[in-house]
Amino acid sequence: MTTDKDTAPANPPIGLPVFSNDGVHLGHVSAIDSADGWFKLDTPLEPDYWLELGDIQEIAPTWVLLRSRRAEVRRRKHEAGAPFVTAES
Repeated sequence: MTTDKDTAPANPPIGLPVFSNDGVHLGHVSAIDSADGWFKLDTPLEPDYWLELGDIQEIAPTWVLLRSRRAEVRRRKHEAGAPFVTAES
């Protein structure tokens, strides 16, 4: 499924691996805050962080591709998300 900047992005399934636009594996989707438009990325070797659902370029059956390269993703991340968000399946 491909999302468009002008439409509401779909929610990626929990557990899918997430890649930057330049092919770097960043982690896995661990939670969704669809009401506020965020998803949480479970990352190896660094603190987990939140990204906007609008940052997603494509959701495939086995992966999520972001619109940005790794360097840009690092500037867009938010370490604090909605404190009462729980993982959705």
